Amino acid sequence: MLGEYTETIPHPVFNKMAVIFETTESVHARIVYKGNRMIRKAILEPTINRFKSPAASIHIAVAFIRLLYIPIVILVSGCGGSRLLFKQETFDKIKSTPTAGHCIIYFDKKFTYTPDGRLFEKTYSIVRVGEDAISFPAFIGVFDYSLKKLIDVEGRVTHKDGSIEVFSKSDFNGYNMSDRNVIAEEYEKYTLIDEKIKTGDLIETVSIHESTFPQLGINFSFEELQYPAENITCSIEIGHSDSLQYKIVNSTVHPIVADSITGKRFIFHWDSYTPPTRRHRSMEKLNQSPQLLALRMPQSWQSFGDWYLQMAAPKLQPDSAIIDQAKRITSGKTTAKEKMDTIFEYCQKNIRYEQEYIEHGEIIPNAAYLIFSRKYGDCKDYATIMYAMAESVGLHPHLVLCYRGRGEEFFDSIPLPQFNHCLLSFEYGGTNYWYDGTNRVGLSGITTIDLANAKALVLEKGNSRILTIEESPNNLLTIEGTFVPTGENSLKGNIAVTFLYQYAIDFFWLEYRTNKENMTNQTIRILKRILNENMIVDTLTWIAEKSKFVVSASCDIPNCRTTLRMQSYASIAKIFPNLLPDDIEDEQQYGIFYFPFFNRVSLNLRIPNDSRTVRLQLQYQLPAGPFDDSGRDEFLRQLNSATKEYTTIHNLNEASPQ
Repeated sequence: MLGEYTETIPHPVFNKMAVIFETTESVHARIVYKGNRMIRKAILEPTINRFKSPAASIHIAVAFIRLLYIPIVILVSGCGGSRLLFKQETFDKIKSTPTAGHCIIYFDKKFTYTPDGRLFEKTYSIVRVGEDAISFPAFIGVFDYSLKKLIDVEGRVTHKDGSIEVFSKSDFNGYNMSDRNVIAEEYEKYTLIDEKIKTGDLIETVSIHESTFPQLGINFSFEELQYPAENITCSIEIGHSDSLQYKIVNSTVHPIVADSITGKRFIFHWDSYTPPTRRHRSMEKLNQSPQLLALRMPQSWQSFGDWYLQMAAPKLQPDSAIIDQAKRITSGKTTAKEKMDTIFEYCQKNIRYEQEYIEHGEIIPNAAYLIFSRKYGDCKDYATIMYAMAESVGLHPHLVLCYRGRGEEFFDSIPLPQFNHCLLSFEYGGTNYWYDGTNRVGLSGITTIDLANAKALVLEKGNSRILTIEESPNNLLTIEGTFVPTGENSLKGNIAVTFLYQYAIDFFWLEYRTNKENMTNQTIRILKRILNENMIVDTLTWIAEKSKFVVSASCDIPNCRTTLRMQSYASIAKIFPNLLPDDIEDEQQYGIFYFPFFNRVSLNLRIPNDSRTVRLQLQYQLPAGPFDDSGRDEFLRQLNSATKEYTTIHNLNEASPQ
């Protein structure tokens, strides 16, 4: 039996450590051998050493490793004691700026690609508790996902009074994140902090995760940082012969690229970060924080699409029950579009929305036969059952991956998944139609408005491609009303508000899932949000038709007129101040990314006053975004034109020209 022995090899970590700790740090790679074979992976153990020549140490370590011809993987396993946390002397050297609020004083995220293609992620965070200590959670938590498996975790709390609490993985309990609509292999691991948390306490957490699918790449956003932060580093290690595709957004930082023992390391460092402030009714993009997207291997949207389809292919096959049902419901339909619409409507009405995230269900759908027999699923499952039924009757739609929710910038220049939704695309007569079963009720071939102009990856073997889900050209919000002056500068009357096409789908869904009383209350809240928060609705009725939803209401609108010298004045902006955004300051115009209001509007108000009738009219069709620089300029030009009519003051004592 060959004996075991251990080699410990120092090598320096790079410039950012020297800056943070005001020293030169060496990391020791501990390797356990049995004979000439490495039997245990290396472990990172930071210690402080001051080298006269750090560069010399690198050359010595690299030369030694190459001489042994031993591949060393700097990862996370090890034996005994605290394997992941800094040693106290290292911890004590962290420099930070005093702040009143909670602050992350150190954040380090390391991604490591192994030679066999696996991807590991190590996250080290140190939070200093601010003056509002009572608001800080009394536990240390970390997530464990089926797509990002928790390998190890440690925590330490250094209290202001000098006492220290240390937690290992065995101290963390698991709380399953399933709920009434989600069945998931997803946990929050947490451990309670024994002593009361006080201002100045330091909360350390270090965790190791392994990515189930390295093809999904690296997507690190500062949105992950819950507090202002400083000393932020993200590094990616790949093999010497590998290449890295990466994109940095919302930041001008550039990586330091240096050789490590096992390959090349790309190091990105930020001195500090302050979470962006979200302004009310803002048209700025939502993902404003710095973000790093990266892939090790060369990858294209086409190759990613092929990989996904290969993973999903076994789930897409119809069984005899699916085939029989598809043929039954499409019998008598003559065109391919009619058949596709019928399948869509059947799935909407007969499949309920439930999420089952077992066996990588966050990304891979359940099998079509299971979805059909159980009659439930999420967006991927709706797309899968519609696909299987369509193929059963000779139709050939495509699965589509996209991001649901407006205001997020999509970076199609790097083929890295940035999706949270799945639907179906079907081309007919030169037009792409989009089928989203999760609407439950809606219009065949068009999506809800929160997918208008979204980027989408249409999946087709050998031809996967990015397309845009165009907003419907038939979208329109019409407002017709008659008001009379009443009370102290108020108006009273009736309005009919019509929502057409994509604007109507949310109302169809709302009516489908709620009773009359709740529907009335919800609709009143929507009218107040989009028109005037102060309007008082006395009565309200509605009519839902195939492509439109009409709301009729009698209402009072207080303080919407101005009386001066026996003359009464009003503007559309004063009556319905929420219809268009407020004045946009010059510096804010450069941050406009999309238009989160109704962008196609036709308004006609009649205000009789004695023997006169004043008409207030407004029509506009604005781009919805997202905008690039040239698109933003054109949008602002059109918005300024619409705003001019919107804010025009009318004398209500003078009749409008016929």
